[in-house]
Amino acid sequence: MKSDQELFLRTPVRKAVMRMAIPTVISSLVLVIYNMADTFFVGQTHDACQVAAVSLTNAVFVMYMAVANLIGIGGSATISILLGQKEEKRVRAASAFCFYSSLAVGLLATAAILLGMEPLLRILGSTPDTWEFSRDYLFYIAVGAPFILLANSFGHVVRGEGAANASMLGGMIGTVVNIVLDPHLHSDAGHGHCRCSHCHGAGQCVRLRILYLVSDP
Repeated sequence: MKSDQELFLRTPVRKAVMRMAIPTVISSLVLVIYNMADTFFVGQTHDACQVAAVSLTNAVFVMYMAVANLIGIGGSATISILLGQKEEKRVRAASAFCFYSSLAVGLLATAAILLGMEPLLRILGSTPDTWEFSRDYLFYIAVGAPFILLANSFGHVVRGEGAANASMLGGMIGTVVNIVLDPHLHSDAGHGHCRCSHCHGAGQCVRLRILYLVSDP
């Protein structure tokens, strides 16, 4: 963290903005590719119902992203301010709050989705043709909620500490893992949508592990 503080304390503003902005933009582009990968590989099954199921339940994943951004971006802004004030103890407290709140919301989301699966599927617009596929996909997305929220919110937190390159690296490797696993796990055409959610979870777990390794202990 010491080296990252130099970015906030002594680096000229224009240079600091560029060092933070370029990895952040790349991370956003990688996220777009990440979100496209599942639909692409499920589409290779040539089953319109499976593709529809992934599209319908993608709204839940978008909600995960919204909550992760709420916690992560708010936390990263707070952490950046505290780093400028040299309040390292409060920085650690803010980082811990982001971690545990993401974990708590993820666990609550898992419980809420699993308990209210059928009403949620009706709200999302699932039909009898897509019901089974949507339910299967949503089950694994629900189970992976804590990891998805943690990985995405902590990516912002690490960026807030000045480690934008590390945050970008974690996102890129997680995306590569997802894309590499997708074609290998889609050989069973009847369960391509489930394999897709498995790849999602694996990619987020890898990303979370990388962010943990690069974060300040």
